[in-house]
Amino acid sequence: MQANGKLLHTLADKRCGDFKVCNVDGVDSAGMSKINYDLGDLFALGNYQLLSGNCPAARITTERIIEKMYVSI
Repeated sequence: MQANGKLLHTLADKRCGDFKVCNVDGVDSAGMSKINYDLGDLFALGNYQLLSGNCPAARITTERIIEKMYVSI
């Protein structure tokens, strides 16, 4: 797979091999980054929470997503 995008998820996939944090377990040097698997799960959870009307839980999930997307400099 060739990564052509510029957003964080594409950069994570492009660089996960450099740090050996690819795939679901985060121990491989090729594939989709572990962080993108984690974020996908959290987005799906948040979607379910919103659709079922559980807004307080969705707020917590939103915070968890924000924590995972934070990039320190």
